[in-house]
Amino acid sequence: MNLVLGFLLYVTIDFLILSVPIFHKVDISFLDNLFISTSVISTTGLVTINIFESYNFFGQLIIMLLFQLGGIGYMTLTTYYLLFTTNKITHWHQKLIGVEFTLPKAIKINDFLKSVIVFTLIMEVLGSVCFFIAFVNEGMEIYKAIWYIIFHSVSSFCTAGFSLFDNSFVGYQDNVFINWIISVLAISGSLGFIVFTDLWYRITKKSTKLTFTSKIVISGFIILLAL
Repeated sequence: MNLVLGFLLYVTIDFLILSVPIFHKVDISFLDNLFISTSVISTTGLVTINIFESYNFFGQLIIMLLFQLGGIGYMTLTTYYLLFTTNKITHWHQKLIGVEFTLPKAIKINDFLKSVIVFTLIMEVLGSVCFFIAFVNEGMEIYKAIWYIIFHSVSSFCTAGFSLFDNSFVGYQDNVFINWIISVLAISGSLGFIVFTDLWYRITKKSTKLTFTSKIVISGFIILLAL
């Protein structure tokens, strides 16, 4: 119940912020703002209006930050903040994180939270570098590319599906490099933080074998991808 109420709270706050006219390029209806707010937090990628043409830079920045929040999980960021500032988390937060991710017993919550943040930053920075090379090679101005690479790297990794282009990435359908960047980021993000935390445990010798959860996720992913 707490997770549901938290989700509704973030959607409401997002809606109220995006409804402020100073973040708009054109008039946006009540329903469109509400739809975009819900879609952003739940990272569905569904839109009823053109993001680039409807919201200015600050509106787009808010949207990006919120699908980053939705991609990582708001309880993850909240709990990590508490851990970072107080060096401890309450039993209540531990219980909620366990419910949100259904963590295997072999994975410690503190290590899990740190690995989520670090892995997210590493992948999104690498994605941004690759996007920058790709967009500049496609003739995009550098000043424009800087914002586009960040937005689309975060969107791809969080599998948010949001784009600043009018036709999404249809214009780059023949660009193999860009297709690979999006695919690798999306796959990395969708496999889940539990799997990567578990793999890190294995690499750093903190555990001798993968958890049952990771084995199921990886096996299922390989089979479905092959099919």
